[in-house]
Amino acid sequence: MNRILQRALGALALAGALVLSTTGPASAEPSSAGSAGAAVAADRAADITPASPELAARLALSCPSGNVCVWPNTGGTSNRCTWTNADADWRSGSVACSWSGTQPVRAAYNNGQSTAYDVVCLYRNANYSGGYLFLFQRGDSWTSSSGVFTRSHRWLAPTTPCLS
Repeated sequence: MNRILQRALGALALAGALVLSTTGPASAEPSSAGSAGAAVAADRAADITPASPELAARLALSCPSGNVCVWPNTGGTSNRCTWTNADADWRSGSVACSWSGTQPVRAAYNNGQSTAYDVVCLYRNANYSGGYLFLFQRGDSWTSSSGVFTRSHRWLAPTTPCLS
């Protein structure tokens, strides 16, 4: 996915957040039907609120330098799962994220330091499959009240699409 499309999705998410802030929170749950990553990302865009690094700090999204972190709550207050590398299966991979099978990701922060691999893609299923759910660049974070069930992630170069 190119940078222009990434920025467009970010703008769409922000616009959706502004609309939701005046109409109340969304109550849609993640779809159980498999779909292409772009469709999943578009479906979820209105519920995902990108956060600036300053907002991430205020929300207590604390993530060690060089890592990507996810939480099952929007405040980043407990049960953080943290990785420095890609993980093809959050339930039995290099880092087992104990809650990922029963709770969706509701907050994430890309605190990576590499300029060569600065995009993180989250995927619905193990082995980077099932459609990507969201991608975010180094320094970006996001929160979602309903969350997204996630099972794998990987770091990519800025010009590499999430789906290969």
